[in-house]
Amino acid sequence: MPRRRLEKAGRDGPPSPRCGVCLRFTAGCICAQLPHGAAGVRVVIIQHAQERKNPSNTGRLVGHVIAGAALLGYGVRGEPFDGRALADPRTDYVVLFPRPGAASVLEALPSARPGRTRAIVLLDATWPKAQRMAQRIAELRALPFARLPENAAPRFALRKPPRQGHLGTAEAAALALELAGEGGAARTLRKALAAVAGEALKERGKTPAAPRTRQSHGGSNAR
Repeated sequence: MPRRRLEKAGRDGPPSPRCGVCLRFTAGCICAQLPHGAAGVRVVIIQHAQERKNPSNTGRLVGHVIAGAALLGYGVRGEPFDGRALADPRTDYVVLFPRPGAASVLEALPSARPGRTRAIVLLDATWPKAQRMAQRIAELRALPFARLPENAAPRFALRKPPRQGHLGTAEAAALALELAGEGGAARTLRKALAAVAGEALKERGKTPAAPRTRQSHGGSNAR
C-alpha cells in the first residue's frame, strides 16, 4: 500500500509531516521495521474517510503488513465507492460485523476449496458509522455476516472501545485470520500492531503496558 505524507499542525511553526501508514511523525516512522506476511485468506478493509488521518486507526496497518490485503475508501469526497473487490464470483466473502443474526466466523467462513478464494471483510470505522456502512453499502447486502466469539479482551487498544468485546480493526483481523487457520499471518499482524501501539503510546507520553494474556474473544467492531 503506498504511503502518503500527512501533516498535523503544531502549536508553533509549520505543520509536522506524518507517515501515511504508521502515522508517526516521519522522523520516527517505523514502517521499515515492521514484519510482513501472507495469508491464504484475503483481507478486505473498507475504511471510512474520517479514519484516513486518525493516528489511532489500525486499518491501514493491515494493508501494509498482509500481502494482498485490499484497503477500500468509503465516504471520501470526490471518490465514489468502488466495490469491485467485493464482487468477485470466485471468492467466498464473510463480513466481520456483529449485526443481529450474524454467525460465528467458523460457521460463516466456508472451508477452503480448489479454485475458490476466501475473504474476510472488515468495516474500519467508529461503531455508529460502521453500522451505517453495513446498511448502505450495496455490495454487502448479499454477503453473510460473522461475529467473533464473546468476551473479547483487547490487547492493543489505541482508543477506548465503545463497549466490552470490541476490537480495533487490525486486532479483529488478526483474530479472524487465526480462527480461519492462518496463525502465521495473525502472529505477524499482532507483532506489527504491538510495535505501532507502543510507539503511539510513547508519543502520548505513556509507557506501553505489557500485552495481556489472550482470553476468549468477542464480537468486534473495527477501528
